Amino acid sequence: MKGYFGIMRASIRSITSLIAFLLVLTAPAVSHGYKLYLRKSRIHETMTELSAACFADARAAGRAVESCKGYLEIAQGAERPERQGLAIGDLRITGAPLIYRDLKIAVRWPDDPQRKLRGVRGVRSGVNLVAAFGAHGYCSRYRGKTVAQAGLLCASHYGDMQFLHAMASSATETTKETREKALAWAKFAYDYARGDIPDDTLLCAALENYPSIRLALSGGEESMICKGNDRFSPRTVGQYFGFECRRMFSSRRCLITVPARERRLAALGAVLHLIQDSYSQGHVQRGHCGEASKAPQATIRLGPVERFLDYGRQRGKAHAKSDDWPTTELSPQATDHPVVAGARVLEMFAENKSSDALVGYLGSRVLPLAEPLEHEASGAGDCYERRR
Repeated sequence: MKGYFGIMRASIRSITSLIAFLLVLTAPAVSHGYKLYLRKSRIHETMTELSAACFADARAAGRAVESCKGYLEIAQGAERPERQGLAIGDLRITGAPLIYRDLKIAVRWPDDPQRKLRGVRGVRSGVNLVAAFGAHGYCSRYRGKTVAQAGLLCASHYGDMQFLHAMASSATETTKETREKALAWAKFAYDYARGDIPDDTLLCAALENYPSIRLALSGGEESMICKGNDRFSPRTVGQYFGFECRRMFSSRRCLITVPARERRLAALGAVLHLIQDSYSQGHVQRGHCGEASKAPQATIRLGPVERFLDYGRQRGKAHAKSDDWPTTELSPQATDHPVVAGARVLEMFAENKSSDALVGYLGSRVLPLAEPLEHEASGAGDCYERRR
């Protein structure tokens, strides 16, 4: 009988995994950001590889990152299998060389901060990701909520942590407030990636140095994150980047098992992810979306920030159209191309530049505000407003 029940359990697991796999294959785009991990939609991974290759070529030639000529076409097929196991120039994290494959996995973290699609186990817990953003869409219940109320996955996509994706967290948030939060997040993540914040530092204590994002990342002084509870101690910075959720139908019981190197690498990936998302027209308005046609387009514009957009007021399908494979308008050039910006961030990291230098660069060459600033507050964007 034992053998019989063992076979039955194995069969059930196999059938469940197959169903989960099929669900993941048909998963919709995450609320913001490019579609998760599907081969035809590896846009974040492609941008990251192009930035890394540009950086590596510059280091090999003994020069600074410049225009990244030859690496600016973000298209299917731009990833090169032969690169994946190679070291990215002299780039190191926690003392060890960094390879392309690991950096491309790291850039996914803001879209999947609980690592639901991680490896073989991801086939199972991927069902929960589909439930979060697909037909059930339970994350949409948490619009504007704190991370203590919504959890890391939902708060970063629908709650008050949407600045991880260069988006406004509410309809009342101003353009300048969102920009301040995005830059503070980049500074915090970069500081942790560099090792300036020890792994076991209490998160709420560390965030005293980043006041504009402290409430959003902690949920407040009385939250479990800051105070702990009967089951858990107050959360550390390392734990924040170290979640792995393996359950199919729940995000409530997650393990903190990810090693320190992968945690710090996730933080560096989060900086690249922020840059990349900021050039999606559904996230940040740089010029008028679709021009006269008012149709959403996947076009990178190198103009200044006119306003950060609010996903809560957008049509999801319209937003998703701007998260497809992008073309680039090379004029005006008020900012750096996202591939160039990513390469320059890797250069700063390799040269041990401070987070103040990073924020100065991002503020002037990635997220400069338009002058005059026409939109003081967030909005849906010209092409994304929900139809009444």
